[in-house]
Amino acid sequence: MAPKKSLSLQDKEAIIRAKDAGESNYKIAERFDRNPSVTRAVYKRKDSILHAIETGKNLKLKRLKKPRYLDIDISLVGWLKHARSQNIPISGDMLKVIFIQGNFSDSNFSNSV
Repeated sequence: MAPKKSLSLQDKEAIIRAKDAGESNYKIAERFDRNPSVTRAVYKRKDSILHAIETGKNLKLKRLKKPRYLDIDISLVGWLKHARSQNIPISGDMLKVIFIQGNFSDSNFSNSV
C-alpha cells in the first residue's frame, strides 16, 4: 500500500460538509481512501479549518501553522499591502534590507542574511 498524502484544506472542507450532511465516518473515509479516525480528527478541528478557509487561506495547504513571530508577520504584511497599494515594486533584496533595519525586541530572533 502506497503512503498516504496529507489532505488539503479543500479535502478537509469536503469531509466536514459530508459529516454535517449526516454521512457516516466510514463512508467518508472510504471515499477519501483514509482511516475513519482521520475523518473524526478533521471534524474535531472543524472550527479552525473553516476559519482558515473563510479568511482566504490557500485551499491547497496541508497544514495550518501559526507564524513564529506574529508581530513581525503582521507588521510585514501591513507594510507589503501599503507598498503594493502605492505601486512600489518589491524585491527580495528590498525585504532583506527592511528586515535587517528593523528593531526587534526578541533576543532569540536572528535573520538568515
